[in-house]
Amino acid sequence: MIAEPDTCTKVPLSADLKIALDDGVTSVPVGGRVSYGIVVTNNHGSDIAGALVLDRFPVDLTCTWRCARSGGALCTATGTGNIQDVVSLPVGGSVTYVAACTLSRTSTATSLVNTASVALPTTQFDPVAPNNRAVDTDAVTR
Repeated sequence: MIAEPDTCTKVPLSADLKIALDDGVTSVPVGGRVSYGIVVTNNHGSDIAGALVLDRFPVDLTCTWRCARSGGALCTATGTGNIQDVVSLPVGGSVTYVAACTLSRTSTATSLVNTASVALPTTQFDPVAPNNRAVDTDAVTR
């Protein structure tokens, strides 16, 4: 009897990435300022390089942002406009963005709906995908 060779199936890397988004307010006046806190963590699994953090701010906001990192994580230090940052997140590591935004004085919006997300590289798997997206909604006041 001929023995079949051992086969090995490569299992993709997996990690439970989580994103949280909050500005601490429920309304923003036209022409006013709002500051979003966006925290991305790698709760467990594998160390991840190349995760994509996205926050496409509402069109009537003008934003600048900065990123702080902990636990060996890496992110872009500062930016303007939308966040589209490729980050590295070791298990237990996190990146925290603070976005300082100004609402246009000519805004006709009745609310600001800001959505942030994090995605693993396409070859990797997140077993808890629902926590990869966060939304913050505020009324616009006049």
